[in-house]
Amino acid sequence: MNAILYVLFDFNHWFLCFLIFGTLQVVNTALGIKAVERFADLAAPIIIMISAWMYLSLSEQAIAEGREVWNWIESPATGGAAVTAFIVVMMTNMGFWGTLAADMPSLSRFIKAPVHERNWWKRNRAQIAGNLVALPLTQTFMVMIGGVSYIAVKNYDPVIALQEAASGIVLGILLLMIVFAQWSTNISANLIPAATIYSNVGGPKFPFWAGVVAAGIIGSIVQPWSLFDIIIPALLLVGGVLSAIVGILFADYYLLRRRRVHVHDLYQEEGQFRYLHGFNLAGFISWILGGGSAFFFPNYSFIIGFFVGCTSYYLLAKYWWFQQYKQAEMEDPDDAKYLGITVGRFWKIADAETLEGAADIESKQT
Repeated sequence: MNAILYVLFDFNHWFLCFLIFGTLQVVNTALGIKAVERFADLAAPIIIMISAWMYLSLSEQAIAEGREVWNWIESPATGGAAVTAFIVVMMTNMGFWGTLAADMPSLSRFIKAPVHERNWWKRNRAQIAGNLVALPLTQTFMVMIGGVSYIAVKNYDPVIALQEAASGIVLGILLLMIVFAQWSTNISANLIPAATIYSNVGGPKFPFWAGVVAAGIIGSIVQPWSLFDIIIPALLLVGGVLSAIVGILFADYYLLRRRRVHVHDLYQEEGQFRYLHGFNLAGFISWILGGGSAFFFPNYSFIIGFFVGCTSYYLLAKYWWFQQYKQAEMEDPDDAKYLGITVGRFWKIADAETLEGAADIESKQT
C-alpha cells in the first residue's frame, strides 16, 4: 500500500499505511465469515494473475541478465545440505500456515458435507480439494515466485521485484493486486484463528467481532515487522509450538473420541469438559512437551512438535486424565448419540445457555 501511494502520489509513510491496512482487515473479518468468503473469492483470481505475470516478466528479466531460471544456481548445495535446505523451506511454510491448521474447524464448519456418509474421503472431499490439492500447488508456486524474483533482481521480496520490473500505472495496479492477496491470506492464516481464541476465552459476552478487534490490536502491539530479519527461525519456532496443538487436537478427536463428541456438555458450565477448574492438564503438558521438543530440533520443528504432542496427549489422556474425568462418548461410544451429520443429526443451540438437542436433518427439511 505504501509503495502504491509512493509511486502514484510520492507519499511515503509506511506506519500510517500499516494502520489503514490493518483496520480494513479487521472490519472485513468482523463482518463475519461470509464477508471473508466474498473477499477471498475476489482475491483468489488476483493471486493467480499476479503470480503468472510476475513469473513471465521476471523470467525474461533473468534471461536478459544472463541467468536461466531453471538452470542457474548461485551456491549449489549437495548431499545432506541440499536435503536440510529443502526440509527447512518445508517446515518454514508449515509454520506459516500453522495457525490456520490449528484453527481449521472454525472454517471447515461452514463447508457443506453429505448427510449419512461414513466414508471419510467422500465426506471431506470439499476440504481435500482445497487443502491437499489447491493449497500445496499454490504454495509451491509462491516459492517459485520468490526464487525467480531472486534470480532476476537478487531480492526474493516480490514487492521490490515488481518495482524493478514495472513502473507507473502498471506497477500501481500490480501492487494493488498484492495488497488484495496479502489481505485475504492474512485474514485466513492469522486474524480468524486469533479472533476465535479470544472470543472463546471471553465467553458469550465477548462476541466474535470483539475477538477480531482484540486480535488486531494485540497483533499490532507486538510489532510483527520486527521479525523480518529473523523470519525463518521465528517461523520454525512458531511452527513447532502450533504443530503440538494440532497433534493434540488430532489425538483427541480422531484417536480417542473417534469423531464422537458429547455436544450437550460443550455448552454446560459444569459439564464433562470443565475438567480441573476449566483446565485440561494432559493437553497443557503435551503442548509443553511437543513445543519443547521442536525447539531442540528446529529444522524438523513441525513434524517433531506434531508427533510428540499427539503421542504425549494420547497416552496422558487415555491412561491418566480421562480416567479421572470420564468422557461420555468414550465410555459409551454410541454413534447415534454422539455423531453428527454422519448419522443424519445436527445440534441446534437455542441461546447461550440452552441446547435444544439433536434432530434428524431429513425430517427437518420435510
